[in-house]
Amino acid sequence: MAQDIIKTNDIIMTFGYSGMISKLLKREFKAGKVFQVISVDNYPFNEGRTMNEELLKVGINCTYTLLNSVTKFLPKVNKIIVGASSILVNGYCLSRVGTAMVFVIYNKFFMIFFH
Repeated sequence: MAQDIIKTNDIIMTFGYSGMISKLLKREFKAGKVFQVISVDNYPFNEGRTMNEELLKVGINCTYTLLNSVTKFLPKVNKIIVGASSILVNGYCLSRVGTAMVFVIYNKFFMIFFH
């Protein structure tokens, strides 16, 4: 099912670092899908840089940016994929600081948002 999320020629935005998202993107790239990733980062942990470096090592076309520049890249993006730290009984997801900001901005552009 996860392999159906990513299509050839997608421009995918990620926020922070998620081992699961990293594995998914690497697996799909190795399966022959060609796509671009925009890694969004936020202080203080700079996890987006880690995501960007890991994806670049396997040859995925990546762009690195900070949270305050998300609106510049969103018009090009057709999917946003973020990790979740936990999923609560009521279905709500918890994630790193800044994810809600990306989600609010996404709502302005009406894109597909996976978590």
